[in-house]
Amino acid sequence: MDADGVDKDAARESLDVDAFLATTLALRSGELVTVRALDDPRLTERERRYTQEWGYRSEVCIPLVSRHAVIGLIDVLDTRPREYTAHRDYLQSLGRVATATVEKEIRA
Repeated sequence: MDADGVDKDAARESLDVDAFLATTLALRSGELVTVRALDDPRLTERERRYTQEWGYRSEVCIPLVSRHAVIGLIDVLDTRPREYTAHRDYLQSLGRVATATVEKEIRA
């Protein structure tokens, strides 16, 4: 989903999660991971190019953690470099609410 709503083309696309370092780090660690700008040394050239193609410049990955296991991920991207520090508590709270929602749906 982006500023224009649901991107049906992107929804049909399957991404190689391992090709995106921030996503991989969040999934493996269960911790929130931020990329403040595309010059982040953790990014691969492929990841940097792909992100630029979509017009994004920063990212925060919010893992959904249930019983010490990651059951999902929220990936928030911004079109400008961004410090997510001021929003960290809110983003972690969002992750907990989303986790509870996913858990409820799994049990239903």
